[in-house]
Amino acid sequence: MKEIKKIMQFRLNCFKLCKKKTKLILDDLSFDVEKGECFGLIGTNGAGKTTCFRCLCKEIKPDNGLIKINDINMFDYSSSEKPSIGYCPQFDALFEYLTVEENIHFFIKLKGVSQDNLKALTDSILKSLDLKNFKDIPCRNLSGGNKRKLSVGISIIGKPNVIFLDEPSTGMDPYTRRLLLNILNYGYLKNQTNGGNNENNAQNKGIILTTHSLEEVEALCDRIGVLIDGKINRKRIGTINQIINDNKKEIVLSIEFKKPSINELTRNFEKTCEEEVKDVKGIKEFVSFLNKYNYLKYIKEESLGRDLLYLLKTKKTINKYNILIWVRYMDYLHKLVEKLKEKNFSEITCVAFKINNFILNIKNKDKEGCDSLIYGFMESNKNALLIEEYAYTLTTFEKIFLEFCKEAYQDNGNIQEPFDIKSENNNKFKVEL
Repeated sequence: MKEIKKIMQFRLNCFKLCKKKTKLILDDLSFDVEKGECFGLIGTNGAGKTTCFRCLCKEIKPDNGLIKINDINMFDYSSSEKPSIGYCPQFDALFEYLTVEENIHFFIKLKGVSQDNLKALTDSILKSLDLKNFKDIPCRNLSGGNKRKLSVGISIIGKPNVIFLDEPSTGMDPYTRRLLLNILNYGYLKNQTNGGNNENNAQNKGIILTTHSLEEVEALCDRIGVLIDGKINRKRIGTINQIINDNKKEIVLSIEFKKPSINELTRNFEKTCEEEVKDVKGIKEFVSFLNKYNYLKYIKEESLGRDLLYLLKTKKTINKYNILIWVRYMDYLHKLVEKLKEKNFSEITCVAFKINNFILNIKNKDKEGCDSLIYGFMESNKNALLIEEYAYTLTTFEKIFLEFCKEAYQDNGNIQEPFDIKSENNNKFKVEL
């Protein structure tokens, strides 16, 4: 007998009639879920996540496609064998006037559990979900978080082959969210609560989860698919590390240069340093006198000369010593940029600075080995480039997800974006070096 390695496989197309126009909701959406795996389906609002779940649960029928669970075709009505599924919808499907305990009783009986196990199973669910104190309360009087807990508990009754959780943690506090993750991971997938064999129990289970919490995705999901406009392309599916490696665009490098000594800085300029400059023209003339003509383009409000102009504006005059310091840090910065470009780093942009501190966004033409490459470069050149200290971060999954969302809004013709991806300090300038 052939071993079935995947708990679920499907390919879907789904259309919807909107204002007398046919809109493609799911565009050849296809992925599979391995046995013992939790798959996270994330995306923007209206991307098609809930529609996908409604198709998978046979609530609506896709226009064409195939859904298989444990190698059983969900739409093969002639087959006597049917897979077992659990579903926690986006909006709680509870009986409002029944108590928490009565709701659990109803769904336990619906799943065909024997009367002998009814009380024990109900107590187990109430205990694991921390709902014992609410068992006699009608569902309409529960808080939103407790309703979600009850909906999740109902979805795993009967140990189904696969469960679909549509934003299960909405309205939950951090403690309850962590409790939910433990229930799904250890109570359902690995079945440790019943003392079962972890590996054997995990082999026949699977979870598909949608959420807007990236922390939840990172904590629970083995693989992720980012759904944008009903599609998941190759670069938007895999483990978090795979998605980062396929899409990483830049390194954020924070640099603090060493402060030059006063004697070194003022050598040959002892008398000049005492002079005051009263306008922007005077600043540019002194920079030209130092033969730093390529720095003139930075002497404006939205560029690297902003600090000089701020001093001039607040004090009405600026000492030439301050201009010398600024020029020296520009020398350090340009020397660093030249060395980075020699190592195949490209599109280097300064997004923030303050005196001798700079934050650079750097793109690497070769995506492989960015981490080790930038670390090796900084360690070997730290002293030569007069760097006091540095820190760098690679592209995070959150930033990549925001980039996906940004592209989706732009593709849909939204002129005003719902967010703007900027540096942490919210500076409104970006200087290419």
